Amino acid sequence: MQSIQTPVLLLQGTADKNVAWQTAQIFASQMKKANKTVTLVLYPGRQHGLQTSPYQ
Repeated sequence: MQSIQTPVLLLQGTADKNVAWQTAQIFASQMKKANKTVTLVLYPGRQHGLQTSPYQ
């Protein structure tokens, strides 16, 4: 985590079957504890891909 020097944006669907949204939440929490800049955006009911409107 020390090598992360730029802000990080995490986009995560809560219905993702590939990556649990809780995993992204844990990672964001750990980054904040390490004084890193992170934003987590959760998309309720969305799955892994966010390539459709209005998410583009």
